Amino acid sequence: MVPVLKKRKKFGEIAVAKGLITKWQLEQALAEQEEVNFKGLVQKRIGAILMEKGFIEIDDIKKILDEQEKGTFWSWVNVFFMLKRGV
Repeated sequence: MVPVLKKRKKFGEIAVAKGLITKWQLEQALAEQEEVNFKGLVQKRIGAILMEKGFIEIDDIKKILDEQEKGTFWSWVNVFFMLKRGV
């Protein structure tokens, strides 16, 4: 059976769904991200902004990224390389 690949979930949506941040905190971070992009500055990842604001910890970011990868193309690539290395 061929595994079905899922569309990658958005970082902020996962963080809110897991109860790691509030919707208001996500909106604050997204507003800052949009402002940075509008000014033409170096784009910041939403996780970095949430961490800078003290809304989230590095361990939370790892959990979210792990969840974000589940069932996606990259999760299958990681599984392939782990199997190839014998992990």
